[in-house]
Amino acid sequence: MSSAIQDVLAILDLEPLEVNLFRGRSPQSRWQRVFGGQVIGQALVAACRTVEDVALRPPHSLHAYFLLGAIPGCRSSTRLIAFVTARVSPRGA
Repeated sequence: MSSAIQDVLAILDLEPLEVNLFRGRSPQSRWQRVFGGQVIGQALVAACRTVEDVALRPPHSLHAYFLLGAIPGCRSSTRLIAFVTARVSPRGA
């Protein structure tokens, strides 16, 4: 596997902190902004990790709006992003 793919997979591998709470990271690069596709990908990973069997209940849509640019490390040099998920009951449950 190429190092670029390994880097992407490492960025998408979120750290579980609590139930429904995950921490993602941004790559250390010369760019000072967080790439929107990275945030969407990490959000999708966080959502999938709240489902008991994602193969039986895969995501069917994802919508996002980017209103402001994020500057990673503006308050910390660690470039970490928190993802909080909310579990919803399936219809008929």
